[in-house]
Amino acid sequence: LMLGRVLPTATAQDRSLARLAQRVLQEELDARLVVRGDVSIFTVRVPLSRRDPEGTVTATVDALRALGSTRQPAQRLFQAAQLWLGARVVQASLDGEDWTALFSEAIDLSSRDEDVPTALFDDAGGMLASDPEALQAWMGRWLDPRGGEPGWQWVVAGASSADQRKLARLTPLAP
Repeated sequence: LMLGRVLPTATAQDRSLARLAQRVLQEELDARLVVRGDVSIFTVRVPLSRRDPEGTVTATVDALRALGSTRQPAQRLFQAAQLWLGARVVQASLDGEDWTALFSEAIDLSSRDEDVPTALFDDAGGMLASDPEALQAWMGRWLDPRGGEPGWQWVVAGASSADQRKLARLTPLAP
């Protein structure tokens, strides 16, 4: 099962909060985030239990809600930001990247060439300076499938029609 949604990430703060949320959630769930300028795609991959697919989905949605309503300590957010930033640099090096992708991301966020370094700095600085209350409010708004903003979608592969109908009743997600 894949749960997902589009997130507005027009500002450096929105992108920072989205990246931190993904990093924190990734400790418990298979959460992914793709940032492309003003919008991002957030997904959670859920391997369904053959015996209890409903229980699996309920547990995942409950975990999203619980993690989103939990205030994360400032030190944990700082460590998550450092891990995310460090992993991005290491991955770029392992891929033999000449840093073009990093600059491409920054170009998406800039209207002039001279704004590219500032965009990179704003994104990194925003992650390192994130406020626990701001992250908690952002996660509650955007990453709670039941109580947050509408817009969640899901797709499931390998489930019977009966299981799909049962799964559809568990959350207000549109199939």
